[in-house]
Amino acid sequence: MTPINGVRMPQRGVPLTLLAPVLLAGCGGVDAEAHNPETFSAETFDADKPVQVRAQQKSGSEKRTGTPAMPMGDQPLSPTNQVISKEELAARFPRYGEEQGCVIDFAYRGYEPEVLIRRGEPCDKVSVFFADRALLEKYNDWERLDSYQQADVLKGPDSKVLYVEGQFTASVYPIGITGLTYSVVVTD
Repeated sequence: MTPINGVRMPQRGVPLTLLAPVLLAGCGGVDAEAHNPETFSAETFDADKPVQVRAQQKSGSEKRTGTPAMPMGDQPLSPTNQVISKEELAARFPRYGEEQGCVIDFAYRGYEPEVLIRRGEPCDKVSVFFADRALLEKYNDWERLDSYQQADVLKGPDSKVLYVEGQFTASVYPIGITGLTYSVVVTD
């Protein structure tokens, strides 16, 4: 193994020409001439020579060169918890052949709409609604959630969670700390 800037890299396997952009991506002000991924070669790379990084000056007239923040969506925030639509999906995959599914558009109050794809089941076999704690307890699904997931359900708009039930499984989609939903299987 050869150390490159304190990181031990294998001498065989992935060529350094492929790793250079990845290794240098977080450096921001890396000398572009010395480390151009198109002209970089493993033969000319000197592992003992440190990478030169220029300090970026912050003045009002200069634009920031770092990674920009994620752009905000252009969709309006939902006024209520709602299932917007369910549409059939038929797709042909080279490996798997024909597959059907259900595309579900939904939104939590105060959040942008999201899209969920329920693979392998047609929409007429899929039920989608918002459930509160009492309904989850009635279905014996509340106990299947851990304490963090239960807290996410209770912190959600109107203390409700998207509930998607198919022929074989059911899942809830609470809002996590990222502000996006995540899947929790509650019934197998």
